[in-house]
Amino acid sequence: METPYENKNSRVKNAQPPPVNMLNYPPSSTFTTTLQTLEQQMPSVTNDFINYYVAYMQNPNNSEYHQMYSNIQSNLNQLNSQLFALSNSVDSNTNSLTKNLLTLDKNIQYYKYQNYNLKKKTGVLQSKNNSSDQLIHSYKQLYNEAYLKNWGLGLSIATSCFFLYVIFQNKPGGLPSSTSPK
Repeated sequence: METPYENKNSRVKNAQPPPVNMLNYPPSSTFTTTLQTLEQQMPSVTNDFINYYVAYMQNPNNSEYHQMYSNIQSNLNQLNSQLFALSNSVDSNTNSLTKNLLTLDKNIQYYKYQNYNLKKKTGVLQSKNNSSDQLIHSYKQLYNEAYLKNWGLGLSIATSCFFLYVIFQNKPGGLPSSTSPK
């Protein structure tokens, strides 16, 4: 039986899983407060942008309108860049957190396997509770394999029916004819 942590192409067996540091993430409240601040600023900036845009387009030669339009446009661009930066930091933290959670799952599977082997070596599996846990684990694994096989069989039947329907869809008698009708 291979460990869930072990890579099939790897030559290192029973290698210690890498440690995971879950303390380097900022709290979600920092993202929420930043988003709320930007959300509060956005309506006034967009309203000002609309007003100055209209005024500038009506009087393109007026330098005051041009200056105000340029200022408000830079403010709007700055808000958009802050939203983009916030979105990027949330995405990167989510991706990093996902990687760390996957690593933690691999670590848990590795240590479960190590625990199983140690219990097997020491004979502790004679206890009804521990052996029932191992039986449940085995049945879950068998169930998952059968479940995937059933889904694959169902999808292949549906695909075959679809292709048969497409092939024999508009053919009278169901078979393709070798002569064309005149």
